[in-house]
Formats: sequence, C-alpha cells, structure tokens
Amino acid sequence: MWGAPITIAPPSYRQGSPHVDLNDRGDAAVAWSGRGTTLVATRDAGGSWSAPTTVSKTSAGATARIALDGSGNAVAVFELVKSSGSGYIYPLQAVTRSSRGSWSAPVTISGASETVGSPNLFATPAGTFVAAWVTGSNGAVRAAMRPIGLSGFAAPTGIGFGSQPSLAVTQGITAATWIGPGPAVQVSTAATP
Repeated sequence: MWGAPITIAPPSYRQGSPHVDLNDRGDAAVAWSGRGTTLVATRDAGGSWSAPTTVSKTSAGATARIALDGSGNAVAVFELVKSSGSGYIYPLQAVTRSSRGSWSAPVTISGASETVGSPNLFATPAGTFVAAWVTGSNGAVRAAMRPIGLSGFAAPTGIGFGSQPSLAVTQGITAATWIGPGPAVQVSTAATP
C-alpha cells in the first residue's frame, strides 16, 4: 500500500522532471529541475526529508538525475546552460554529497565544450558511481565512472553511437544499452570496482 504523498518542495513555476533513488538502508534522494535550476532533497532511512537545496542556478530543464550508494553518499548530474558566444552549449556537471554532508560545488564531467543529452546515473552499493550521456555534436554515447573512495569522475569514455542510453550497475559490472544506428538496440559492459 502506498503512503500519503508528502510535499518536499512547495509549488513553483516550471518545477518538474523529478528523479528519485533509494538504497538498501532506506535512504532516499530526489533531484528535479526548477526554472533554470537543479534542486535536490535527501532523507536518511526513517528520517524526514531535508529542505530543497539548489545545486545549480544555470541548468537545463528535465536533465537532473541522482544516485545513492549503500552508505548514503549521493551524486547528482545535470546539464549546465553555458554561453558559447554565438549560442549555448550544455556540458554535463556533477555535484556530490557524503552521507549527512553538504553538497559540493558543480564540476564538469563531460567535455567542457560538449552539448550533452539524455543523462543517466547509477551507483553500486559499495560506492562506485557511473554516468552516461549522448553528445549532441555526433551522437556519441559516453560514460564516466567515479570509483569507490575517489572524489571525482574519471575522463569519459566513448562506448558507441546513438541515443537514449540506460545503465544498470552492480558490484563488478556495469551494463549500458542504447538505440544505435539502424535503429538497433546495442549493449556494452564494463568492469566496475
């Protein structure tokens, strides 16, 4: 049986596209888009929801994703809106929070001049975080990993070409799937610490 809805953020213009994650302990995290912003809220197992925290004031709508590891450490990703002189680019940024800690400043994990789309993010219970996205310039599906115990993501790796990447992560392996040329459904795996 579903519980009664709880409001974790008051009504706001252009607020939408929430993304939620849970871990085995029952910790929870939600990320969503506001008007040009990305917001997050967290809840320790059995606790109350935190007040919403704005982690970006210059992000694209409907792009926020969040993941929790087994200890309650969290990562959120979103597309930054960045002027390029003659237009805009949308690189992927990440913010991190240790269990019961505060959110870090945003860090770009895609190429700084890339326009990305379809971000996806997952975590293993032990603490490896994996992000995937599609680059807008050539449709390359790229992924970056933040191994257990490290504070930053490794350089992104190209894993194919297409759209709509989706991830599944468990201890030891990450699987990525996407719609490739044709259109064909493609899958790739990688070792995950």
